[in-house]
Amino acid sequence: TEPVVARLAWVERHKSDLGVAPGGINYYNMDDENHRSLFVCAPDGTVPVAVTLMGRAFEGEVALAGLPEGWVAGGPVALKVTGPDAPATAIFAVTARGASEGDIVPFEIVAREGDAERRVWAQLLVASAALVSEAEAAEATGEVAPSDDVAMSGASVMTFAGDGELSFDATASSAGKHAVWVRTRRDEGASTRMNLRVEGETREVRLTAMIGFTDWTAANQAHAKMFAHYGEAYGHWNWYRIPDVELPAGPRTITLGCHAGAQVDAVLVVPESPEVDRATMNLLQNWNFAPWHQPM
Repeated sequence: TEPVVARLAWVERHKSDLGVAPGGINYYNMDDENHRSLFVCAPDGTVPVAVTLMGRAFEGEVALAGLPEGWVAGGPVALKVTGPDAPATAIFAVTARGASEGDIVPFEIVAREGDAERRVWAQLLVASAALVSEAEAAEATGEVAPSDDVAMSGASVMTFAGDGELSFDATASSAGKHAVWVRTRRDEGASTRMNLRVEGETREVRLTAMIGFTDWTAANQAHAKMFAHYGEAYGHWNWYRIPDVELPAGPRTITLGCHAGAQVDAVLVVPESPEVDRATMNLLQNWNFAPWHQPM
């Protein structure tokens, strides 16, 4: 009975031979359509944002758009790609000036070539992360080795043929509880058990699917949100959160142990707080929720 006003927009998509590959952690969310390029920076800290162009010849400039004023050192970077086998990389220093823990700041990577322009979305999570790492950067022991996969972050994952461990060097800026996020999947019939060890203290956790808003505070479970209709369940790539991990300030080794049939793509360790929990839930576990695209 009330009039409705709708505003429509036409978005035209084109295929391109020019690949724009951001650094950071890159992943598809659970619908396998929403791709994210995630960078993590502490409040008032600085993070390098690397952008690689590849696939065809390119001569133009690369810039970052949409970040708050004063966050990006310098302006656009001139870049020349001579051919498909000679990628080129531009690196920007981004400082999260005046930002708070748990802020999500979206921005665009812009590649300009003459009158043509290519834009790729990225997000910056403001958090004092103790660890942001590709799985293949870990020290691997046991029956685990890297496998190439262009759809994964860093174009590689760690695949477990048997029992194995991945050890990461982490540094917490302050002592306190942290959450460990692991992007992982399991072959059909593989164990959903995982071990987490911090400086000799080991905890066994079990991958646990949340359908709806189940309690996710159990320290012996690694939680992930799932659609009920996904029959493959743990075979689907997803982010799992291990809560209540106490870290002292300074450097520590964090080790993940898995069994045959497991694969691990990336690991993120952030402070456990309401603000960072909400932000990481939105970025990692909500497969189709992008509030920066759809403000309420």
